[in-house]
Amino acid sequence: MGCAQPRDKETKVAFDTTEQQKLHHTFDQLVHGSSDKTQLSEQAIVSHFPENPAFASKLYRWMSQNSETGQVTFEVFMASLELLLKEQLDYYLVQYHFRTFEKVEIMALISLDNRDIDRDLFERLTISYSQALIFMKEVLSIFFQGKTTKENLDDIASKVLVTGLFGSTASMDYISFIAALKTQLPFINKVIKQYFSVKFMDTEPKIQLPKLSKGSEILNDQLLGLFYLSHGAFQNVNQLTLLYSTSSSKTDFDTLSKTLLNYESPTLILIKHLERFDQEESAQSDSYYIFGGYCSTPWRNQPANSGDSNSYVFSLLPRFRNFFTPFGEGGRSYAYLCTEPKGNAKKGLGFGGDNYKTFRIWLDEDLFGKSYVNAEDRTFEKGYLMDHYVKKLKIQHIEVWGLGAEHYIQSQDVLRQTELAQ
Repeated sequence: MGCAQPRDKETKVAFDTTEQQKLHHTFDQLVHGSSDKTQLSEQAIVSHFPENPAFASKLYRWMSQNSETGQVTFEVFMASLELLLKEQLDYYLVQYHFRTFEKVEIMALISLDNRDIDRDLFERLTISYSQALIFMKEVLSIFFQGKTTKENLDDIASKVLVTGLFGSTASMDYISFIAALKTQLPFINKVIKQYFSVKFMDTEPKIQLPKLSKGSEILNDQLLGLFYLSHGAFQNVNQLTLLYSTSSSKTDFDTLSKTLLNYESPTLILIKHLERFDQEESAQSDSYYIFGGYCSTPWRNQPANSGDSNSYVFSLLPRFRNFFTPFGEGGRSYAYLCTEPKGNAKKGLGFGGDNYKTFRIWLDEDLFGKSYVNAEDRTFEKGYLMDHYVKKLKIQHIEVWGLGAEHYIQSQDVLRQTELAQ
């Protein structure tokens, strides 16, 4: 049973006339130079996806499965792309078995090379850790559009995401995998549709990761891709600006807090923790963890509030997981910063928490001595940012990245030059 039945000449398509013309233009470009210009070859599709050649081969096989003859004619090409490019309510072809599937589901089935499935079989399908790893590698290749696979060799982002989804299990049922994936990466459907729209209809805007203003000891493009798929803020800026780094700034709380209070845009805070084990008492080796929080508003000194429901906390390494506010218990303690405590207030920086205590993440004024994490709070979804036994932080490195306009970046440059002169 294939994914679509052959259409007759009277069957409507979901593409309008302009869209069909764009698809025909792409088809003509792909068959250019071929001896048979009525059908696509596998090599033509592969050459169109230099960043994702293995997936391109599977996409070609999936398209050919939609044809009674196995040939990918323009009609078959267009029918197949309806599923990847049009919204579900736009579909005219009621005979599609995949009619109610989302873009991430279609791409995942293509990645699995599973071309003979309907909804009932789909509900009994499982996916292994290794299959999920391949699929996420293909998804993250979206951000390297037009580049060769040699420029996209690092698969750390795929590993930390799949490890976060699978835990210690070797496989998941497919429906649970897709549901968990959409929860962790809320923009994955949007980005997949945009990717194929750019590929086959040359639409705007192109998918573009924000650039890093300076080198990072933590972030690379693959990990940045996870942030892009997680939150719309990373899709709306051209650059992340390094505001603070313990490698190049004064490593004290006052410098960190001054940096935040002088920046009038959202910020991403990344924290690297080292858990050391006594080798005589434990067979475990030292473990690094990277986690942090995103503050969706400018930081304000207590008692003013910082953050809103778009703020969140996350674990990045060794497993990726987001903890968003809609899955919390309704708390509104998004982000906290205090440099001059009064009453019950504490000097420090926190995410989550309640009544100036039990913060989800706490960076104390004694930055390297009294900072900690918790597994739950009332604002964000419950869950471990690190392994369950880690509570007190042993901070190795902190980076703060700004998601703001150019004039805010320039004001930070002035601040850093002033600090260096002191």
